[in-house]
Amino acid sequence: MLEAIIATGVPVLIGLGVGIGRLTITAQQRIVRIRQERHRWLLHTWQRDLEANEGCCIRCRTN
Repeated sequence: MLEAIIATGVPVLIGLGVGIGRLTITAQQRIVRIRQERHRWLLHTWQRDLEANEGCCIRCRTN
């Protein structure tokens, strides 16, 4: 659910900014934070899925 909100919200914000003109620095910073949070969340989800499929965490591997 959160992923869907973030995935749809960021392009809408960017679209509004392009239509209206330049985004304020605060709005730009907010968009960057949202993108960073989404990236962290996707990475965390990927790592969790990988660990579940492999049966151990990435840190435990020696190869």
